[in-house]
Amino acid sequence: MAAQNVFNTAITRFGFNVHTTEAIIDEGFDTLDTLATIDEDDINAMVKNVRETHCIQGAAAAGNVTFSFLAIK
Repeated sequence: MAAQNVFNTAITRFGFNVHTTEAIIDEGFDTLDTLATIDEDDINAMVKNVRETHCIQGAAAAGNVTFSFLAIK
């Protein structure tokens, strides 16, 4: 639980909002160690997957999931 709290705090500080943080966790990233194992292509694929899923769901999509340029960079 402590590692989860550290992770949530860290990615919020990176610039992701709460809904986007939840989407990232739903993709399987739940610790900083997990996040550190991915490369740029993995990040791009994850962002694309989440965006497309959110777009397909349309009005039924939960939350305000956004991936700002600086947060991703």
